[in-house]
Amino acid sequence: MTVGFEFNKAYVIESLGKERKTGQELYDDLLRWQAFQLNNFEASLYQPITKQDFFDVIEEIKLDAISNGKYPILHIEMHGKADKSGMVFTSHESITWIELYDILVDLNIVVNNNLFLTLGVCMGGYLMQIAKPLRPSPFWGFIGSFEILFNTDILIRYNEFYTVLLASLDINKAFDALKTVNTGIPADYRFINTETLFQRIYQKYSESQFSQQAIKSRFDEALKSEKINIKDKNQKNKFFIKFQSELARSKKEFFEKHKRTFFMVDLYPDNSSKFLKDWSPF
Repeated sequence: MTVGFEFNKAYVIESLGKERKTGQELYDDLLRWQAFQLNNFEASLYQPITKQDFFDVIEEIKLDAISNGKYPILHIEMHGKADKSGMVFTSHESITWIELYDILVDLNIVVNNNLFLTLGVCMGGYLMQIAKPLRPSPFWGFIGSFEILFNTDILIRYNEFYTVLLASLDINKAFDALKTVNTGIPADYRFINTETLFQRIYQKYSESQFSQQAIKSRFDEALKSEKINIKDKNQKNKFFIKFQSELARSKKEFFEKHKRTFFMVDLYPDNSSKFLKDWSPF
């Protein structure tokens, strides 16, 4: 697999305390020099202190994409919250995964689902668990961990990841390098792209919405809301068969609608043939 998404600028966003500034080291030692060696590649470092600073940085990145045609990779280094619900800034303010998700969706819409995100954040992988199929995708791809991380290990792994990525433009090769470069310290890093993310969350959505129990509950609600008077068991069975048939037809329509929304087909019609053109959960 080649890189699979467009990018021409890496943005390192670091909001740490007095500890080692591993995000700045990644930028100083590798990314800023790659900008001199590679055509059509730039790198920037931001060190927001407060939550509002972070929002301002994201807005600047969004404007850079709109005005200057930048396709961003975001590399974020912050502390994860102990309850696994988000990240903590230098100011000790926090941002939840839900808030970050909203920001990423807005930015990813601007760049036509090309946003790539890497997190040097403890338990950052939990961001993936709040993804929903009813909104546009928050990123083309994502790398994060479900474990507590150590700053030296973060630096080693992401130095190797970006070195290989920029040299090969092969995302799988780069992720393999990240996983294997420092095997002395276990770290549960995960990589997921937008298509796999949609498949996973839509499969779960389908199982929850179209299980036999869910269908029966929806049928009972429909009878109640439509004030349908059932005379006997046979009539109820006939209504239920018809209800199931209509539901089977409509769920395919809703799937196509959700897929168009997630992959932004209404905004970018070419995405209809670019993402999951041959996949269905039914």
